[in-house]
Amino acid sequence: MNRLRQRGMSLVVALFIVVVLGLLAAFAVSIGTSQHQTANLRLLADRATQAARAGTEWAGTRALVNNACASSTVLNLNQGTLNGFRVTVACSATNHSEGALNYRVFDISSFAQYGRFGAAEYVSKTLTARFTNAP
Repeated sequence: MNRLRQRGMSLVVALFIVVVLGLLAAFAVSIGTSQHQTANLRLLADRATQAARAGTEWAGTRALVNNACASSTVLNLNQGTLNGFRVTVACSATNHSEGALNYRVFDISSFAQYGRFGAAEYVSKTLTARFTNAP
């Protein structure tokens, strides 16, 4: 009678090992997927920084060349790795004078975003910069 009981026990042990190995495999896949998503979001965040920087440089150049700036402009980027980013650039100018010297200071804010707020791949970044035409 002991032999019959031992056969049933080996089936329980085999099922336990299969279940544990299955759970370990599912955990490994879950960790791998999570790390992949984290790396993608980090890359998108870096791209958002570059899109916002591009917005500030674009607005700063236009302000210095034209000696004026638009209060708000929306740029839809569509080339290279910044494809799909929407950049909202705001600019304000103030006049300053020191003795006989007159110059303007341009304060620029650039807000870059990718995706729709609340979506899994949504990222945004805001940068500010100050430009002046003082000698």
